[in-house]
Amino acid sequence: MINADQGDAAGPDSRGIFQQRANGAWGSYADRMTPATAATSFYKALVQVPGWETMPPTAAAHAVQRNQDPAFYTRYWGEAVQVVSALNGIPDLAAKLPAGGGIACAAGASGGFALPLPRDVLNLDVLRKPHHDHAGSDLPAPTGTPISAVEGGTVTAAGPVSGFGNHFVAITDAAGWTWYYGHGSSHSVSVGQTVQAGQVIAAVGSEGFSTGPHLHLGLNAPGQTVPTSSPSSCPQDVLAALWTDQLPPALAGLSTTACISGHLAGP
Repeated sequence: MINADQGDAAGPDSRGIFQQRANGAWGSYADRMTPATAATSFYKALVQVPGWETMPPTAAAHAVQRNQDPAFYTRYWGEAVQVVSALNGIPDLAAKLPAGGGIACAAGASGGFALPLPRDVLNLDVLRKPHHDHAGSDLPAPTGTPISAVEGGTVTAAGPVSGFGNHFVAITDAAGWTWYYGHGSSHSVSVGQTVQAGQVIAAVGSEGFSTGPHLHLGLNAPGQTVPTSSPSSCPQDVLAALWTDQLPPALAGLSTTACISGHLAGP
């Protein structure tokens, strides 16, 4: 961390470790340049944000200070966990936090998105690979690999579904979009539960109509019966954006055909 005595082009009057601006809300120059005072000011503003406890960290930070890039802090999540782990003497803190790789803030009903599987079992080619016969994404991973919610919302299915096995999970966001997760070997959520992006909800398996362990990830539009395979929205562009630390595209603009049989265009 750097207690910077300068700002940037977007906020030339920003100062301190939180880059708080000279608009009166963050106190005097001395207050903004005193880490303990600046941190206290940030926390007092944070707890006034509705639902901040369940928001992805970068979304919460953006809600407090309105950065030029709302996803700016995503890239520093790993380092931040290491700092907090060291300060609190909790070496395994990362294991206690939501999984799913990087968390990317985006303008959506839940306030953020996350990769559905740990980053070390994924790559961009896999994330962009089309489904063999309908809109959706098949993500190979070893049995037992934790599955995380791509977007937060309410669990609307958790259990047996024909073709997908006994651990099918569906999560519907506030706008009515439903992400569903199939072929799992177990699940850890129940219908009616509220989850956040990046929260572990299940584990990879090969139940149902499956030839090997993988996650089948589908996305249904508001009003569709879940799971609907066709027409269904292609999640690949969302996954590719998360992998490359970009803001995901609007769900309403996703194709229902471009992710079938042939590769999507490159990022």
